[in-house]
Amino acid sequence: MKPARLVLRPLGSATWRRWVYLVLGGAVFTPFLGVGAYPSLLAWGSGTGAIAAAIAGGTALMAGAIALTATLEAVRQLEVVAAKQLLRGPLVAELIPSSVSGADRVRAGTFFALHLVCGGLVGAGTIVVLPSGVTFLLGAIGVADLSGESPWQGQPPVIMALVGLGCLVTFAYGTAGLGALMSWAAPRLLGRSSTARLAEMERVTGELSERNRLARDLHDSVGHALSVVAVQAGAARKLIDADPEFARESLAAVEAAASQALADLDGALATLRDEGPPGRRRTLTDIDSLVSQSAAAGLVIDTELTGPITSLPEPLSSDAVMVVQEALGNALRHAGPVPVTLRIAVEGDVVRLSVSNPLPTEPAAPRPSGGRGLRWMAERARSHGGTIDAQAVDGQWTLEATMRVDA
Repeated sequence: MKPARLVLRPLGSATWRRWVYLVLGGAVFTPFLGVGAYPSLLAWGSGTGAIAAAIAGGTALMAGAIALTATLEAVRQLEVVAAKQLLRGPLVAELIPSSVSGADRVRAGTFFALHLVCGGLVGAGTIVVLPSGVTFLLGAIGVADLSGESPWQGQPPVIMALVGLGCLVTFAYGTAGLGALMSWAAPRLLGRSSTARLAEMERVTGELSERNRLARDLHDSVGHALSVVAVQAGAARKLIDADPEFARESLAAVEAAASQALADLDGALATLRDEGPPGRRRTLTDIDSLVSQSAAAGLVIDTELTGPITSLPEPLSSDAVMVVQEALGNALRHAGPVPVTLRIAVEGDVVRLSVSNPLPTEPAAPRPSGGRGLRWMAERARSHGGTIDAQAVDGQWTLEATMRVDA
């Protein structure tokens, strides 16, 4: 920022908006000041000790009245509205909670007290310093009369001009400084606490994680279903005249795959819209159904299951079956109705998955998704402390995955 702009910055519109805010605080502070001054007025003319006690008692009475007023929820809400409109700054983008805790009320009360103190200073400056500066400048040019009992009588015009200018500069920069202080304090005392911010970040992170999981589930479920639909519909079209029974079986497989995909889609949409609890996710206990569906699409699957598969935790079991479903869908999509070897083993705290099938006779056409399925399978494995390894070996495409129960 250029030096000239930096020097003139306190004369900008932001300072004068904040001046209005501070003057409002000074106006609110006036009755509290009256409450604090009342005991001193009663003790006026008494001894020094009585006056000192009255001042101390009045100060305590004023502080108590301010503290009691600061606890009102309406005061906090008024401070938030006024600060957003007049102070601007970071508070404008702050999401202010409708209900707050006791600690939040203390923070808001502290801001209210700070508003009164700073407003009182600016209010006093508006009444004393600003008119004095104007008067000195007018006196320097002979417009205002500073004769009589004024100690400035007879002072050179240059001195009066400098004093007047000093009063105005002090008022402008003082107002700008106190306004900046209030703007800085507003989000820290009226906004959410660090605990609330952390809780909000955790909530948003959880929502993003859940949406990412839904995206992976839909990709795997719908992608698998569409692979089945494409293969079976093509087979039914070719054989509907020569082998009507086979065509009917293919169409039945299409219907089953489409129904499963629709159910998965409905469950995902219900979760996104917060319409009740999420639907049940597939787990390894449904592996027989998945294998049957894939076999109906033309895959010849050699399945071997070992270990306590049904006792696995639901999140791990669901991600494991999704990896298997995506692998079977990829085999069907890229290689067609080929033999597939499926191995699932639970060895202590480790779950091992292996899906192997012959490579396609022709290279698969590139897909717009760019291998998203493999990347998401790797994400599922990593979320359970595992790994994914997919490669072509001796004419076979083999995918091997590990997941840990205790991750």
